[in-house]
Amino acid sequence: MPALAGEYYAQCHQVFRRATNQSDLMLTAVRDYCRGTASLRILSVGAGIGLFEVPMIKMLLADGIEIPAFVGIDNDLHACVVLRKSLLDEFGDNPNFIVQHTAFQDFNPDSIFDLILFNHVFEYLQGSHLKWIQKSKRLISDNGNIFIFSPNRGGINKIYESVENLAPFFANDLESILADNAIPYATKLLVANCDITILGESDDDGDKIRLLSFLTQIDCREISTNKRKEYLDYFQSLRPAGKYSIPHPTTLITL
Repeated sequence: MPALAGEYYAQCHQVFRRATNQSDLMLTAVRDYCRGTASLRILSVGAGIGLFEVPMIKMLLADGIEIPAFVGIDNDLHACVVLRKSLLDEFGDNPNFIVQHTAFQDFNPDSIFDLILFNHVFEYLQGSHLKWIQKSKRLISDNGNIFIFSPNRGGINKIYESVENLAPFFANDLESILADNAIPYATKLLVANCDITILGESDDDGDKIRLLSFLTQIDCREISTNKRKEYLDYFQSLRPAGKYSIPHPTTLITL
C-alpha cells in the first residue's frame, strides 16, 4: 500500500484536524499536567509541521510558562521546512527554538529536556520500543515528564491491522512493555470523536480523500476504487445511527 508521507501527509493532517476534537482534548491534557510549572525545555519527536506544537507553545506561554528551549525533530524534510517557518511566523527569530531534520534513533542532543512529547509517533519508531523508552528517560530532567499520545486498539483504528505494511502498535502494547519492565507510568483516556460527514458524500473530492488517507495512513489517491470503497464503508459502519461522528479515542501515557 502507498504510504502517506511528505507534503500530502501534511495536507491530510490539516483536514483531519478540522474534523476531530482530539487535538483540543490533547492540548487540555497537556495544560492540566503542566499547570503550575514555571519553565519547560521541550522536545517534540515527530513534530511534523507543528499543527499541535505551535498551539501548545502558544497555550503554555499564555499560561505564564517560560519555554527557554524548544526542539522539534522529524525525519520528513518538508515537515521541517514548514515547522521552521511556522515557528518564525508565530514567535519571531528565537535561536532557542530549533528544528532538526532527523529521526529519533539518530538524535543525540547535548542537553536534556523537561518535557518530551511523542504525538502519535511512538508507534512508528523502528526497532525496540523499550530502547526508545530508555533513551527518552536518559534525555529527561529529574522532574521532567514524557508524554506519549498513543492510539487505542479497535474501533476506528481496527482498520490499521488490515492495512499492508503498517504494523499496529497501540496504547495497550506500550503499557505491557512498561509493566513488564517495571517502568512507572500513568494513563489518561481521551474520548475524542471525528466528524466523517464528508466521507458519505458522493463525489470523491480532495478533502474527502485526504481525510480517508489520514484515517488509514495510506495514500488513498493511489489505491483502487474498490479498495477505497471498502475503507469508506468500514468507517461509515462505525457511525452510530443519526450521528455524524465516530469515536476516535487516544490514550496519554505519562512517564
